[in-house]
Amino acid sequence: MLREIERWECRERRDGPPGFRYAVMSGDDLVCWVRKLEEAEFIARTREVVPRLVDEISLLMSGIDGIRNFMQTLDSNLLELDSEMKKRL
Repeated sequence: MLREIERWECRERRDGPPGFRYAVMSGDDLVCWVRKLEEAEFIARTREVVPRLVDEISLLMSGIDGIRNFMQTLDSNLLELDSEMKKRL
């Protein structure tokens, strides 16, 4: 899965509420104000990382579902084969 992820960045701005020196921005749009640069960087980075993690987890889960379906089919076929073999004995 390849999705386009909106890029957020942190900027120092003086026009924020008192005590909030940093803004998380999406282009020219303000996402939120934060007090510390570390918080702004964390929020901006999370915006990039979380969607990728969701995609990777979804991919892994679909793989696990495929394995589960294969095992159920195999189990069902083995039971059917066992039943057929017992009929022939």
